[in-house]
Amino acid sequence: MTEKRTIFVAEGKGSETMTAFVEDFKERHCNTRDITDVSIDMSPAFMKGVEENLPNVAITFDKYHIMKIINATVDSVRKTETQE
Repeated sequence: MTEKRTIFVAEGKGSETMTAFVEDFKERHCNTRDITDVSIDMSPAFMKGVEENLPNVAITFDKYHIMKIINATVDSVRKTETQE
């Protein structure tokens, strides 16, 4: 990937959001085979939408949600250990 930029933003968390992206992309006369990577949050619906519409891309989960899960897990372990 030589250039990083946001090319589509939409409200919603359903798989239809990814379908809307693909439709918008095609309307711009772009080829979805040129998409190699996507960055999404960890919504199962987004993952489903990517798998259905862009089956050959690499998925990267955004750092915010990964860190949120890690921090919640570390906090839970810390609370458990302090209770013992």
